Amino acid sequence: MNTADRLSAALAAANAGYRIECEPYRSPPAALTLQSMDHSAWPGADLVVQGIRDLERGAETIESLLVSLSAPQLRALGLTILEPLPDPEVRLYRRLAATHGDGAHARYNAFVRRIVSFQRAGACAS
Repeated sequence: MNTADRLSAALAAANAGYRIECEPYRSPPAALTLQSMDHSAWPGADLVVQGIRDLERGAETIESLLVSLSAPQLRALGLTILEPLPDPEVRLYRRLAATHGDGAHARYNAFVRRIVSFQRAGACAS
C-alpha cells in the first residue's frame, strides 16, 4: 500500500459516518494570473504574494518556502512560480524550530492551512 492509499484509508476511517461531496476539478482559464484576479481577500494571499516576491529575489523566507512547498498546486491555479526552493518542507520546519522551538509543529501546520485555504479559494474562483 503506497502513501496515498494509506492516507486515503486513514482519512476514510477518521471520517466514517460523514459524507463529503466535492465538485469535480475544473482547470483554470488560460489567462488566469495573480495580477488578473482579485485575490487580496483570499485567505493566505499575503503569504503567497510575499513568497513569490521572495522567490524572485532568491530569498529563503517562510513565505518563499511555503510557495515552494505548494508550487504544483499554485501552478495549477495558473500562477507563475519560477524556481521553487528544494526540500521546502524540511527547510521550513527547521526555520520554524529555530525560532519557535517546541511550537514549530503547530506553526508549520498553521502556515500550511493558510496556503491550502488560498488554493481552495482559487479553485472556487476559477
